[in-house]
Amino acid sequence: MRHVGMIPLIGGEILASDEVYGKTPEYILSYSGFGGNEKHLLNYYKEQGHDIPYYVLDEDGTVVPKGNHIDVVSSVCPCAGLSSYHNKAGEDNPNNQWMEKSSEYILETIKPSVYWGENAPALAGKVGTFMKEKLFNIGQKNGYNMSIYLTKSLQHGGPQYRKRTFYFFWNKEKFDNKIPVFKYYNKPRPTIEDLIGGVNSNFQNEVLNKKIPSKDDPYYRFMLEVAK
Repeated sequence: MRHVGMIPLIGGEILASDEVYGKTPEYILSYSGFGGNEKHLLNYYKEQGHDIPYYVLDEDGTVVPKGNHIDVVSSVCPCAGLSSYHNKAGEDNPNNQWMEKSSEYILETIKPSVYWGENAPALAGKVGTFMKEKLFNIGQKNGYNMSIYLTKSLQHGGPQYRKRTFYFFWNKEKFDNKIPVFKYYNKPRPTIEDLIGGVNSNFQNEVLNKKIPSKDDPYYRFMLEVAK
């Protein structure tokens, strides 16, 4: 499975893809404004002995390799434009441009079998209607059907209420002009106490704050009194 990362940011999605497909990405695409986020991912790959080509699309001289077909492209475009935590979420937020620009570039230039990305829950709702219409039209223009999948971490076995929208573009030729139907998930999950108590690695065990927190700090009280 030949896959590519588009604006992978810190790298969680592309690293998960590596695990699923059993190989690292052919290359990574991004824009200059996200270099600070993605240097951590690139450093990680280098430490693991992988030299992953990194192309910055808005810099002169950038040439994305042609040739072998790419099966899947994944993306983590900034979600601030539709996030309920942003005080200017909606159609006028400039952060929305990245979903649009990325989709246009990937579907016109790379033409993978599948292009998918993750964004704020509002993309699936009324607030995100303008963006869904834009993405749908971009897909149709380039020979792709589109689907939206709204879910949350609780339904996938994680003790966290994190609602997210996933959007997918399906190459009409590769999928016989059909859209795959997603499964419904409601996996059993551990409690947050069991999850924290069951950690058996030493990853990130270094104390970040050497000062003793206030007894009124809610996180400190939870760890002390509940997680023990």
